[in-house]
Amino acid sequence: MSCLLAHRSVWRKQVTESFSKLLWQTTNRSYARYLSTWEQDVEQGSEDSKKPPLSGRVHILGLGNVGSFIAHGLASRLPRPPITLLFHRPEMIANFRKRKYNIGINTDGLDDNKAGFDIEVLDSEKQTWYSVPTTDEERSKSSYRNGELPEDARPHRLTPDSTILIAQNGVGVVDMLNRSLWPDPATRPNYMQAVISHGLSFTGNFQVAHKGVGTMIISPTVTPGSPIVAAHENTDWAPSTKYLIRLLTLTPSLVAQVESPANLFQIQLEKLAINCIINPLTAIYECRNGELLYIFNATRVEARFAPERLRRLITQTMHTTSQNISSMSQDIKRRKPTEIEYLNGWIVRRGEELGMKCVLNYMLKQMVLTKAIMTERKHDTVIPIDTTDGPFSDSLEVGKSSEDSDPHLF
Repeated sequence: MSCLLAHRSVWRKQVTESFSKLLWQTTNRSYARYLSTWEQDVEQGSEDSKKPPLSGRVHILGLGNVGSFIAHGLASRLPRPPITLLFHRPEMIANFRKRKYNIGINTDGLDDNKAGFDIEVLDSEKQTWYSVPTTDEERSKSSYRNGELPEDARPHRLTPDSTILIAQNGVGVVDMLNRSLWPDPATRPNYMQAVISHGLSFTGNFQVAHKGVGTMIISPTVTPGSPIVAAHENTDWAPSTKYLIRLLTLTPSLVAQVESPANLFQIQLEKLAINCIINPLTAIYECRNGELLYIFNATRVEARFAPERLRRLITQTMHTTSQNISSMSQDIKRRKPTEIEYLNGWIVRRGEELGMKCVLNYMLKQMVLTKAIMTERKHDTVIPIDTTDGPFSDSLEVGKSSEDSDPHLF
């Protein structure tokens, strides 16, 4: 631990110096820092690189609370970088059209809407992304009926020069992506991870309430085989990684700051411990975060799960977010997949690797999965039919919803 803390200040100094070339030499340097344009961020990120210059475009997949908040923050910059929203379901276009192609953030009762986003939608059959017009002028040039998509197919564009920022609760997303999409290390893109403490609440499609100002801690991930303690010594990042770091840290509303991979991992573990308690219990009991303080069984399980410091940390979080509804509880109500596999599920898997049986976390994981199934069945209005002696082999389902879920990865 002392080694990590000793290297932390050195690492921060190196990062600060690498991004300390300001646009104007004024006395108010902190203010001048925020006056950089995205074109200048691209130039800084591509500096000393022999590869073609970056386009500066940011693609966002997953327009939930966090994705919408980041998209809105980037769109608030002047001038704003080019932003493309990736929709994995064509019906999401209709919802976005109802919002007049705006993403709204409500702060203290005041709405702030941002438009001007480019859109691409996934054709699930062809596994191809298509561009979708969002203005009247574009639609007049490329009209299409409901259910039909334009023909300008966009191929898969992620390369080893690309950078993916993962802003999702839990641990283990990078491992999952490597196993399923990039098993060959030579073809993998660069990864960054973020831990966000802003208080965000879903109020509607592409509408988010910003209930509490927090921070966005970001860091490049460690390559496999590299010791996490020594990762602070490597700041030779890809140009796209440098550009994304500059873009996020110079966006005021995000309150983003860069940390070393070792420190980010510690922050992730702290948030993991908090979310492993609050999220499953609020989803199971269907309550707000603060109500857990008055549920005896919940506090007893909490005390058995964590040491005294974590207990204080968790109860403090319940107090400070007492009126919030956790993201997992919202996901259950909206019949979306939860992050339980990357929270308590990760604890269970990691425990098995170490020869430990994490019984309580396994119990919470199964209870949340059961709660999700119960909510889905309640919505689907399943009518049971006795098929013991009858000709039917399956239950009759009425009102089955075809709505897919929205991923949290972008």
